[in-house]
Amino acid sequence: MSKPVPAIQRPSKEKSAAFVRLLCEQNDQHMRDEFTPAEVVELMTACEYDCDADTIAEFHRKGYLPGIHPDQRTWNAQDVFQLVKALEQRRRWLPNSSKHRHKKPRALVDWESDMDRPDAREAYFAELANYTIEDLLLWLTLEANRDIREAFWIAAREKLKQAGVF
Repeated sequence: MSKPVPAIQRPSKEKSAAFVRLLCEQNDQHMRDEFTPAEVVELMTACEYDCDADTIAEFHRKGYLPGIHPDQRTWNAQDVFQLVKALEQRRRWLPNSSKHRHKKPRALVDWESDMDRPDAREAYFAELANYTIEDLLLWLTLEANRDIREAFWIAAREKLKQAGVF
């Protein structure tokens, strides 16, 4: 007989509240017992996460926010904590974010800098057109050098964005 799958553990109310309070203090935002979805987006933007209402809808659709109903009108600290974890796990930081730069792989920092230059951006996407998502995913599995794998990850992510998947 198989064991039941344990429920996804949410952080405690106390831990979540302390975490969200710190986020608010560090980013000049007002701590609340409950946040509206718009206030959650405002806080995430102040924290330099790449998060808007569409991101939250995407995360609901993909199942990244278990326990949070898509039509929920208010979010508590546990919900906000869970969203931050999901954003972190997926590297959803704003481009050129100073708050998250220390977490970014070198390839991502370089890519973000290049995307600020129109000539580099045009050349990058012209080169990217030469490769399929399958090529990039295969190279991800074969490459031993982490920096090069990160570059393939960025390229695959951009291809998926172009395809409307990401």
